Amino acid sequence: MITHLSPGARGGTDLKGKGQTPTMQYQRLSDARKVVCKKELGSGGEAIIYEVENEAGVVAKVYRKPTQARLAKLQAMLANPPEDPMAKHGLISIAWPVDILYQWGGANFVGFLMPRVSQMRPICDFYTPKIRKQKCPLFHYQYLHHAAYNLATVVAALHAAGYVIGDVNESNFLIGSNALIAVVDTDSFQVPDTKNGKIYRCPVGKPEFTPPELQNKVFADIDRQASHDLFGLAVLIFQLLMEGTHPFAGVFKGKDDPPPNEERISSGHFPYSRKRNVPYSPPLSSPPLDILSPHVRELFIQCFENGHSQPSKRPQARVWQKGIKMAEAGLVTCARNEQHRYGHHLAGCPWCERAHKLGGRDPFPAKKMHKATPQRLASVAAKKPAGSSQPVAKPAVSAGGSQAAARPLKFSASPPAAAPQGRWGTPLFIMIVFALCYVWYRYEERANERWILRRDQDNARFQRSLDEQMRKTRQSEGNRRPQEDIEKTKKWIQEEEAQKQKQQEEHRKLTEKKEKPKKQVEEEPKQEEEQELQRIKNDPKFKRFAAKQEQRKQVEASSDGRYRKSSAGVILDTRTNLEWYVGPDEDTKWYQTKKWVANLHVDGGGWRLPSVGELRGLYQQGKGLCNIDPMFVVSGWLVWFYEDEVYSSVRCFDFGTGDVVLSVRGEPDFRRGFAVRVRK
Repeated sequence: MITHLSPGARGGTDLKGKGQTPTMQYQRLSDARKVVCKKELGSGGEAIIYEVENEAGVVAKVYRKPTQARLAKLQAMLANPPEDPMAKHGLISIAWPVDILYQWGGANFVGFLMPRVSQMRPICDFYTPKIRKQKCPLFHYQYLHHAAYNLATVVAALHAAGYVIGDVNESNFLIGSNALIAVVDTDSFQVPDTKNGKIYRCPVGKPEFTPPELQNKVFADIDRQASHDLFGLAVLIFQLLMEGTHPFAGVFKGKDDPPPNEERISSGHFPYSRKRNVPYSPPLSSPPLDILSPHVRELFIQCFENGHSQPSKRPQARVWQKGIKMAEAGLVTCARNEQHRYGHHLAGCPWCERAHKLGGRDPFPAKKMHKATPQRLASVAAKKPAGSSQPVAKPAVSAGGSQAAARPLKFSASPPAAAPQGRWGTPLFIMIVFALCYVWYRYEERANERWILRRDQDNARFQRSLDEQMRKTRQSEGNRRPQEDIEKTKKWIQEEEAQKQKQQEEHRKLTEKKEKPKKQVEEEPKQEEEQELQRIKNDPKFKRFAAKQEQRKQVEASSDGRYRKSSAGVILDTRTNLEWYVGPDEDTKWYQTKKWVANLHVDGGGWRLPSVGELRGLYQQGKGLCNIDPMFVVSGWLVWFYEDEVYSSVRCFDFGTGDVVLSVRGEPDFRRGFAVRVRK
C-alpha cells in the first residue's frame, strides 16, 4: 500500500476495491494524455518513483511537495536537453526529463516523466571487490577501465550543454554488466535558464566528493562550476581503478584520532602526493598507485595535488577520456588467469601477487573450470595414442552418463544343448581371451593418460617460456614507454588548459558584450553622432559649403583688426564704437528692410537703420569685393539708410562709387539692409 502521496496527486487516486493498491492518475503537459501509475518502484525523501502502465520505457517521479521553482527548473531542462552520447546506439546514458506531469483533471503540477533505466546497479557495486564478485564476478579490470571511460563521456556531454551535476556521488551513476553508464536524479543538477538568465542551483552534495573550496559551504548559496564536478569525477574514477579506495583515505601518522575524509580534502592531504609531506600513508589494503598507467597517475596528481589551490588545473572530462582509453589499450592478459588484466608497464601480474597477499582472496577470480565428465574422459581414452598401431576399443557408456563396468558373461543354469568342441569350444578359453582383452584395454587407457599428461606438461613449459619472453620484452619497453606516456599526458593537459583559456576569453568577451558598462552605453550615442557627422561631411553639398566657409574665414583673418565679429554675427567697429548687423544677402525693398530692423532682437535688440554718414564711414576704397571690409558679407552694392517716409523717393548709399543715389522704395535690385546701434 502506498502511504505517501503528493498534495497534487491525492485527487487522482482511484481505489478499485478494499485493500487494493491505489492507482495514481496524472496528465501529460505535452499532449494531455492520461498517465496511470500503480506500482511503486522506489521512494526517497523528496519524491516517489512509479511504474507507468502500458509505457515500459518511462517512469514517473512524483514529488511529495511540488513547488513552482521545481516546475520552472524542469521547463528550463526540457527547453535545452543535453546530447546523450549513447542515443545513436538506441541506449540511454542520461535519464533526462521527457515530460511534465499534472494532476488529472486539475492544474496542479506533481512531477515529471523520465526514461526508465533497468538492469543496472550503483557504481559502488562494481568498485567494491566483495560485492562485485557476488553480483558480477566476470567484471574484470578492463571492464572497470571502460566504465571509467563511459563515466567521463557522460560528464563531458553534460558540461558541453552548460549543466553542472553538483551532487556527484556513487548513487547518481549506475553501471550495467556491459560497462555502460547511466546518470540519474538529473532534476537535482544545477540548471541555467537561458531565457531569463536565472540559475537553479543544486542545494545538496556529499562531503567525500566535494572539492576543497566548497567544503563546509552552503550549497544553496553557491553557483557551482564545472571544475567542482571534475573533483568528484576524479574520485569516482580513482575508486573504480583502485578497488574502491577513496583517494584521500590513508593511515594516519599522528597520535590523535584520524580526521574524516572531508577534513583531509580541505587540507589537501593526498596520501600519494609528490610535492607535499602529508601526515598519511596509503592504506595497506589498497593496491599500490603504480598499478595505474603512468598517464592516469599523472591525471590524478594533476587533479588532487595541483588542482587543490587552482581548480582550473583539474583535468577536463575529455582529458580523462583520452587517458583512460590509452590505459585500456595497454592492458595485457595474465597467463595464469585470463580474468587478470594489467598494464603493460608492469613486470608481472599485480593481481596474482595481491591474491597471494590476501590469502587467496582473488579480486578477479578465474572462470570456473569445467570439470571433465566421464563421457569426455572416455572419448579421450578411445583415441589412438601417438606411436600406437593397434586400434583401441571404445568403452561403453551407461545411460546415466558414467562409464559402464565390463559386463560379465551370463551363463544359463544348464549347459548348452550342443557345446562346440575343440580349442575354441571351452568356456575357460573364452574367459581367458576376455581377460586378456580387458588387460590390453586398461594398458592402452593408462598409456593415453600418460600421453595426455606429457602433452600438458610440454604445453605448460612452452607457455612459461613464452611468458618469460613477453615479460622481458614488456620490461624493456616499460623502461621507455612510461616516460613517453607521461609526456603525452602533459601535452594533453597543456592543450586542454589552452583550450580552456580560449573558452574563458570568449566567455569574458561575451559577458562584456552583454553587460556593457555605463560609460560604454553613454558613448554609443556619441559614436552614432560622429558617424552621422562623418556622413554629412562626405556629402558634396556640405563640402561646397565648408569650402565657402573656409574662404570666408581666410578673408576674415586678413582683416586689419578694426572690426571684430562676435559669435552672434554682431560686428564691432572699434573706431566709432558702433555695432553693425548685416541683413540677408538678397535683394530687399525699403519697407522690408525697415520691418526687418524693427523686428531684429539679436544680442538684446536696440537696432535701427543707419544714417548716410554712418554708412560712409564703412566705405573703404579697394577693400574686399564691394569697397567694404570682408567682415560685412554682402554681394549687393546699394545699402538703404534712414529717410523720412514723407518722400516717395529715398536714397541709398552706393559702395561702388561712395556716393548717395536716389531710389524708389519698392525697387529691390542690388539693395541690402544693415542695422546699427551704439555699443552698450
